[in-house]
Amino acid sequence: MLRESEQKFRILAEQSLIGLLIVQKGKIVYLNEKAAEFYGQDIENIRGLSFQEILKLIHPDDRNRIKKKYEVRLRNKTHFKETYQFKIIDKNKNIKWIESLHKTIPFKGEKAEVIFLVDITEMKRAERRLRESEQKYRSSYNRANFFKNLFIHDINNILQVIMSSNELLTHHIKEKDIDHDIPTFLKMIEKQGKKGVELVQNIHKISELEEKDISFETTNVIRILKESIDFIRKSYKNKDLKINIQSNYSEYFLSANRLLDDVFQNILTNSIKYNNNKVIEIIIKISEILKDDEKYLELKFIDNGMGIKDERKKLIFQKEKEPSEISKGLGIGLSLVKVIIEKYRGQIWVEDRVKGKHEEGSCFIILLPVNK
Repeated sequence: MLRESEQKFRILAEQSLIGLLIVQKGKIVYLNEKAAEFYGQDIENIRGLSFQEILKLIHPDDRNRIKKKYEVRLRNKTHFKETYQFKIIDKNKNIKWIESLHKTIPFKGEKAEVIFLVDITEMKRAERRLRESEQKYRSSYNRANFFKNLFIHDINNILQVIMSSNELLTHHIKEKDIDHDIPTFLKMIEKQGKKGVELVQNIHKISELEEKDISFETTNVIRILKESIDFIRKSYKNKDLKINIQSNYSEYFLSANRLLDDVFQNILTNSIKYNNNKVIEIIIKISEILKDDEKYLELKFIDNGMGIKDERKKLIFQKEKEPSEISKGLGIGLSLVKVIIEKYRGQIWVEDRVKGKHEEGSCFIILLPVNK
């Protein structure tokens, strides 16, 4: 009867789609074809392996966890059922996800552990794809919601200024009160119109950059920086600007593109807009540095502006900040800068020009990876 039962067990085990192992006294005393298939090994290569040798087949990420669980189970006198999920590495270095169910049984007159193995690799892949899809959907929803709130807030402010200026202008024309205020109102309307166009352009660029990869080309960073400075000088002819570059390089080539224009112009514009000094000073220091064993081109934009308080330094690059924060001077432009720099695999942050004295100006630091 016992021999007949064992024969039936072996027939069922060999035809099963579930892997099956029997471990007794710390060694594999039986396994079916499916279990051997999971490990990409022949049955004879696995049968007789010790527990320590079995552990080597488990992925390093899960090895200690499974070892501890197994040791706890051996010390536990109750025959409870428990399932584990872990990764294994087959002989071809492929990684598979396995779910196992353990149960203590009598085998050939002595206590043994029967372990049922199920390949859940496809299930794990499906779970990962689902998480990625959910994350992408959530990110898209949050981005759309942010842009909606931003438009409602900022466009409303822009239109209010335009409408007020237009109302006053209309009143002056009706009353035939043509005086020096009219050019002022026209300039206000023009300024707010440009602000609206800039807002739309920046949001469009951020949206495009987040949704697709960008192409890179060998780019002369120094040339683009100088072109950006020329553009800024022409845009702020009424300002007394002193912009100086301190660099040992007349040119410097990196893998980037013309989006560096947006990076440099946004940082320079912020240094000018939030500066109450008669003379606006911006020093740009350029050098090579090593950070975490990686070579970078470092660009420091040092200004004598209003500075940024510590609690706001991290906020200025966030796309998800509240529209009210943007109206305080945190600008959508710096969010665009952050996205571009990340596309370059670079880094950007802001410090005080004078440590501990934010009111004495800011220092924006950009690191661009140097091609090896």
